[in-house]
Amino acid sequence: MLALFIAALDSTVVATALPTISAALGGAEHYAWPLTAYLASSTVSTLLCGGLAFHFGLKRTYAFGLTLFAIASSLCAAAPTIETLAALRLLQGIGGGLLEAGVFIAAAVMLPPRDRGPYLGAASVMYGVASVIGPVIGGAVAQGLSWHVIFVVNIPIAIVAFALSSRSLPGRGDGHRSAQFDVAGSTLASLSVLSLVALFSLAGGAFPLGISPGSRSYSAICYPRVCPVQG
Repeated sequence: MLALFIAALDSTVVATALPTISAALGGAEHYAWPLTAYLASSTVSTLLCGGLAFHFGLKRTYAFGLTLFAIASSLCAAAPTIETLAALRLLQGIGGGLLEAGVFIAAAVMLPPRDRGPYLGAASVMYGVASVIGPVIGGAVAQGLSWHVIFVVNIPIAIVAFALSSRSLPGRGDGHRSAQFDVAGSTLASLSVLSLVALFSLAGGAFPLGISPGSRSYSAICYPRVCPVQG
């Protein structure tokens, strides 16, 4: 729950504080890069977490995700430019995706089906709590303290979560059998997901998407009394 909470909270906190962060780093033109980088890498690692957990063991996979998330968080706090922050957020997103998916994999591996409901429900609540308090914390910290604190606060929570998960999570072969990792399928799925994330993240900025109001086709499909373009 702790690991899932900081992973879910990180997205909402950073999204709110990003205007302050980009202004401090002098990279307002690349405002969306840290968000897009985290979204892309976390989406791919969430997709691959199941295969990694069953091949290398859930304990190793989760420990790797927590370690990577904590190290990337500390480096993000010291990022000198918005481009560097985006690259570090890419690494942080890999860890965050493993944390988010690993919680639900742990419930499936360690608990019988009839006992999973309360735990999965409590895990899902973490997203709701993070979405409510994340923007408040992000704005308050960025304006009242410093945007660096947003990333540093993840480290002590990650250490506690690492200690708990190392003691409790099953290792390789404990509770489930090892499985072969589908490299080709994982690569194809990752490229497909990344292409969709890049498309919808960059649309409107790097390239136009959709029908512009002044185009001929837009005028043709509009009703005369509603269409803002005459002719």
